Amino acid sequence: MSEIIAVYPGSFDPYTKGHHDVVVKACGLFDKVVILVAKNPDKSGLFNALERVGLIKDSLFELEGALPSQVGVDILENENMAVRYASSIGARCLIRSMRANTEFEYELALAFHNEMQEASVQTIFLPPNIKHQFTSSSAARKAAQLNGSIGYMVGPSVEKALRKKFNK
Repeated sequence: MSEIIAVYPGSFDPYTKGHHDVVVKACGLFDKVVILVAKNPDKSGLFNALERVGLIKDSLFELEGALPSQVGVDILENENMAVRYASSIGARCLIRSMRANTEFEYELALAFHNEMQEASVQTIFLPPNIKHQFTSSSAARKAAQLNGSIGYMVGPSVEKALRKKFNK
C-alpha cells in the first residue's frame, strides 16, 4: 500500500501556532505531510525562505501538539505552483486552512483554480484550534513591530526572530 501524502503550502511568514495546529491535525490523517514554503508574488516577506524553513523546524519541536513519530514531515521551499508540485510528488491532497468566514471566498476560489490545474489533487480544509481562529502571520508581525505580546501566537524561536528583526 502506498503512503498517502498531503502538501500544506503557505508563506508561513512567520509560522504560527495556528499553522502548527493544522500540521498536527494533518499528521493524524496522512502518512506524510510536506510543509511547502511557497513564494507568493503578491507578498514581500519579512523572512527569506531559508529562514522560514528553519523557524518551522524549530517550531515543530517546541510547540504543543506532538507530531506522531510514524508520520513523516518534510519542510521544503518552492517557487512554482504548489498544486503542480503536489502532483509531481504523488500527493493526493493540498491542505488549506480557513480561520474565519472572511477567508471562505478566497480559499474556495483557490481550491477551484487548483482543481482546474491538477484534478488529481484535492483541497482539504483543516481549521486551526478555536483559540487560534484570529491568529495570523500578519498579526504576529504587526504586534512584534509595535513591541506587543506575541507569545500566544508564535513559538519561542519565532518570537525571538521577530524581536530581532524589529530590534525590540
